[in-house]
Amino acid sequence: MSMCAPPLAVSDEDRKELERLSRSVSEPVRVVRQARALLLAAAGTANEETARRVGVAPNTVRAWRRGFAGGGIGWLGTVAAGVGPPPPQGPAQ
Repeated sequence: MSMCAPPLAVSDEDRKELERLSRSVSEPVRVVRQARALLLAAAGTANEETARRVGVAPNTVRAWRRGFAGGGIGWLGTVAAGVGPPPPQGPAQ
């Protein structure tokens, strides 16, 4: 038997903002993908199907769900510490 995550709890206000972000052409791609994935999660779509639809790994969808559940709409677009390239090291001032 497959375990499915329950639908993500999203307030009406957050849902409206997620819908706006999911259609944006000016927001970073990361934010648009997160918004689309979170809307699918709120609709009860399985993590694997959500991942397939937005083009990321299922573990990424799980992490986004956790991030949103813990940080709300303001969490979108944040990058976890230690992810990505290190900041540039400029000359000592």
